[in-house]
Amino acid sequence: MTGPGPSRALGFKLFKAVIYGLLSLNILLFFEFGSLSETLDTAGWVLLLALFEIETGHLPDTPSHWRHLRLLHGLRLLAYGLVGYSALAYVLEHAWLDAANAWLWLALAGLIEIGVRRTEAGCPPSRLLILAQIGLFCLLFTIALIWAGNGAWLDFYDAVLWLIAFLTIELNLWRQRPQAATAPGA
Repeated sequence: MTGPGPSRALGFKLFKAVIYGLLSLNILLFFEFGSLSETLDTAGWVLLLALFEIETGHLPDTPSHWRHLRLLHGLRLLAYGLVGYSALAYVLEHAWLDAANAWLWLALAGLIEIGVRRTEAGCPPSRLLILAQIGLFCLLFTIALIWAGNGAWLDFYDAVLWLIAFLTIELNLWRQRPQAATAPGA
C-alpha cells in the first residue's frame, strides 16, 4: 500500500491554510479587543509559526539552503523578541494566566527547536523530548479550558487554534524523522 493520496495531502494543506489564516486574523482581533501585549504576542507567534512551517515543510534541500536558513534564523530571533517581550509584559501586568501560557509556549517552542535540529541531523527524537512536549501540550490545553470556564472565549478560541497549529508542525516533523525512536537510548 502506498502513502496518502494526493487528495489527502491537498486536504491537509488546505486545513493548515485555514488554521494559519485564522491565527493571522487573531492579530487583528487582539489589536481591536485585546492589549498591546496580546497583539505583539500573537504577531510574534504567527511569525514563528510561519518560520517553523517553512523550515519543517517547505525548505528545499539545495545549495541555497544555508542562506535561507540564516534568513529564517534572523527572523526567528525577531519573533522570539516579540514573544519574550510579551511574556515579560504579562508578568509585569500581573496577568498570571497569560504569563503562564506564554512561558509554557516558549518552553514548547524550545523543545520543537531541539526536535527540528535533531531531525536535520538525522537523529530520532528522544523519549524524554516527546514526553516533555506531551506534558506541555497538556498544560496548555488546561489553560485553554480555564479560559473557557472563565468565559474568556477569544483566549480559549486562540489557544485551541495554536494547539492545532503546533500539532501540525509536529506532524511535519514526524514525516521527516528517522523511524528509530524506539532504539535503545532514544
